[in-house]
Amino acid sequence: MISTIQTRRTTRAGFGLSETLLAMFLFTVALALFVAFLDQLLKLGSGGADHLDRLVVTGRLARAVRADAHAALTAKLTGTGQNTAAGEESNMLEFQLPGNLRVEYTVERDRVKRLAREGETTRQTEEYPLERSSGSWTIEQTPGGILVSLKLDRRLSPKRNSAHRAMKIEAILGLDNRLEAGAKP
Repeated sequence: MISTIQTRRTTRAGFGLSETLLAMFLFTVALALFVAFLDQLLKLGSGGADHLDRLVVTGRLARAVRADAHAALTAKLTGTGQNTAAGEESNMLEFQLPGNLRVEYTVERDRVKRLAREGETTRQTEEYPLERSSGSWTIEQTPGGILVSLKLDRRLSPKRNSAHRAMKIEAILGLDNRLEAGAKP
């Protein structure tokens, strides 16, 4: 009689050591990638918030300069200045408004100050922080009227010799006064 040998297959439950180690390694790599991605996302978020803050401050400064220039009767450069090929530049500008009012703007390192005065009394003081920025005022005669300009140079990084981004805020002097005079019969 021929005997038949029966082979039994044993099935195991669970995972082996190599499979478990592979799963742990893949999980660790995925977790490390997620943490790096999250870190970059947070850096972008804070950089975007800083940029938005700078845009808001610059917008407020531009609105104030334009409103003061449009209402002004005269403007003159004061403070320390220099003559350039384009004309005279200064770190200070003074607007003379109707009713013994005057507004003074001073460009300092990393900020612009605005003082509104009535006679010798200070009525309002504002500061516009402009990180890593410097600037200068110019006044020039154009066919459309007297143009007042604030040129801002902003370093793109804190390093001394980094690239710059230039921006100009411009306004026509006395625009509100001309519109009022033109509206009268």
